[in-house]
Amino acid sequence: PALPAAYALLNATFARHERVTLNEWRAVLREREEEVWTDFAWHLLIAEQRGEVVGLATGTYVGSADVAMIGYLAMAPSIRGGGIGTQLRDRLRHAFERDARRLGRKLAAILGEVSHDNPWLRALARRPKVLVLDLPYYQPSLRFLDSSSPFVLYYESCGPARGYLPMLELRR
Repeated sequence: PALPAAYALLNATFARHERVTLNEWRAVLREREEEVWTDFAWHLLIAEQRGEVVGLATGTYVGSADVAMIGYLAMAPSIRGGGIGTQLRDRLRHAFERDARRLGRKLAAILGEVSHDNPWLRALARRPKVLVLDLPYYQPSLRFLDSSSPFVLYYESCGPARGYLPMLELRR
C-alpha cells in the first residue's frame, strides 16, 4: 500500500533520468512474490511516520560477486539528518547479509553512487572501510536517449578495511 507514496518521494528526490519507473518496481516485486530464482535479490525498504512515507532505500545483492549495490536512498526534507536514512541503510545491509548467507556466502562489499555535492559523501569518505573510487563514473542512462549522470562511486568493505582495490576485482 505504501508503494505509490514511496515512488512519489523518489520522484521528488531524483531527476527523471536517474530513476527507474514505478512499473519496474512492481515487476521486480511480482517476481519476488512468484519466487523467481535468481542470485540477484532486490530490496525496497520504506520508512513511515504517522502513516506518511518519509524515507526509502533500495538495493540489490549480486550473489555471483558477493557484493550489493545501493540503488536509492531518499528522505523527506523534513526528516533529513534525523538518522532514519542511516537506519534504512543499516537494515538494507542486514538484508544483503541474509541474502549472502542464504547462498552459503559472506557479503564482501557494498557499492554505491553518490552525487558530487551530497554532504553524505564527506561522511562516507571518513569511514575506514570505505574507498571513494577516484575514477570518472557515470550512471548509465535508464531510458533510450536519456543522458548518463555523473556520480562518485564508492566501495565499502564488509570485511577488513582495504587500502586499494585491484583492477580485476573492480571489473568483476
